[in-house]
Amino acid sequence: MKQFLLNLVCFGSHAFNINDFFGAISVLYYEISNILDGADCFALPFKRRLKLKRYLQIEINDFTHYMGVYLPYGYDENRAEPYKTIYLLHGFGQDESDWMGIGSVQNIMDNLAAEGRTEPAVIVSVTSNNSFLGGAGGFFGGSYENVENEIIPFMEENYNVSDKAEDRSWAGLSMGSMNTQRMITANAPLFGYYGAFSGGVSVGTDVEGLDQTHIFYGPGWDDATVRPDSTAWLPLKEAGFYVDYLELTAAHDFNAWCQLFRMFLEDYLWNPEAFG
Repeated sequence: MKQFLLNLVCFGSHAFNINDFFGAISVLYYEISNILDGADCFALPFKRRLKLKRYLQIEINDFTHYMGVYLPYGYDENRAEPYKTIYLLHGFGQDESDWMGIGSVQNIMDNLAAEGRTEPAVIVSVTSNNSFLGGAGGFFGGSYENVENEIIPFMEENYNVSDKAEDRSWAGLSMGSMNTQRMITANAPLFGYYGAFSGGVSVGTDVEGLDQTHIFYGPGWDDATVRPDSTAWLPLKEAGFYVDYLELTAAHDFNAWCQLFRMFLEDYLWNPEAFG
């Protein structure tokens, strides 16, 4: 019998310390999950990896923030083709450590890339705490100027990543999904691909530049926190925008978000045909 020690609670800058709640895995869903195998909920490091991630300090408006940076296996700072970038935003009460801690996104990326099922990319985990994104904070954000003016330039100056919008992606879970959709409303073309997980559908058909990006919506069908509505995204699709939606067997937890991230990587990112 193999035993695995799962690090469900990670140190970070959040103020609420409820990571253990979001890290809970509902075993009930495992037996009836016939769409996905559920393995990504327990993704282990790929054996060839020695260093997966690092947390960096970044100064914005005289305040020290932190963000996590994952570099794909074999990362080459001199590679002729810059790497694509995936930015990830956490939910309420969490911080920049959750996607790379409980979410184990670096392990998911490593394993999929090793099997040739996704393109290796740089992953950046950010936070909405302490106005890191700009005027946004808490449930209701108003501006996200730091994303375009500080965070993206920092990555482009310090890493070999593409400066093209079609090579950038942004995804968020729960409250991070709500903030993601507010970012789309404010400046849709800033990223070529968006993932909105377990945060409802709030993007309207009148958003400027919406035809220049792609959105993947995904909730758990038993999500009692933000009840899924399988029809709310249809006006966007019917208006001709590049949008797709999928409910999976999960609730409002990392059982859902790890699987959604895996699907986002494997089936949607950098693949405009997947959006119809």
